[in-house]
Amino acid sequence: MRFLCLFLAALTAAGVEARPGHDDVGRVAVPDGYLAYDEKGQGAPIVLLHGAFLDRHSWDGSFDVLARLFRVMRYDVRPFGASSPVERAYAPTDDLLRFLDDRGAQKAHLIGHSFGGAVALDFALQRPDRVASLTLVSAPPSGFVASQNERQQAMGVFMAARTSTEAAVAAWLALPMWDAVRQRPEAWAALRASTDRSAHLFQAPSAPFTPPATPALSQLGSVKVPVLIVIGGRDTEGNRQGSDLLAREIPGSKRVVISDADHAIPFGWAAELNASVLDFLPR
Repeated sequence: MRFLCLFLAALTAAGVEARPGHDDVGRVAVPDGYLAYDEKGQGAPIVLLHGAFLDRHSWDGSFDVLARLFRVMRYDVRPFGASSPVERAYAPTDDLLRFLDDRGAQKAHLIGHSFGGAVALDFALQRPDRVASLTLVSAPPSGFVASQNERQQAMGVFMAARTSTEAAVAAWLALPMWDAVRQRPEAWAALRASTDRSAHLFQAPSAPFTPPATPALSQLGSVKVPVLIVIGGRDTEGNRQGSDLLAREIPGSKRVVISDADHAIPFGWAAELNASVLDFLPR
């Protein structure tokens, strides 16, 4: 979520609930923990990166489709989903590099939703030699700040977390960025399930991530890999502004607007997203 920076700054509740159980398809060791992942298919590598307070199953609508033509890998960004808890703040781009090394992927197409897209963009700026292309789905760059109204809405989720995890989840799912997906029952159920698997983190006592040394916002003109930008016409104003900024500042980028989609594109508009990605990626 583009609200993530605001959420991390607003974490004030103490205590973390016990982690729910998950089926770990595979594990990649990283310092102080591991990444839960799965992969399918053969061909050029794709890595799917999910949004904050979600997990790798955000990509259920794309995983099998893309695996018909590519080797597709997805993992739970620590501390979300089935990956290990975080003992100290870390850089998600470091985990991504270790994941690529472990899986023997010298260069990969990165597809990231929301916070996952911001991680992918930061990584492409740090290690362009390891990135074949970027697909940024509802993913403004690191360093981008949404409006005061959107920041206040984000703060409300963590205020609710002081009461209970359930209250935080309810506040999260009530955010305007989910207004359209609520009308799609199967997609809404998948979004709720993905959120529930990381719900305990709404009460985390500290931020799990360290920010990049130089935010992507100030380096967009330096992106050298092909970039596809996908945004929903009903996403929040801040996310749409972030998408506009990416399209304007990244040389040669391509932008696709899914007019009736909100922030939950991988859940409710996977078919449209898949078609755009397959049209963009080289066979």
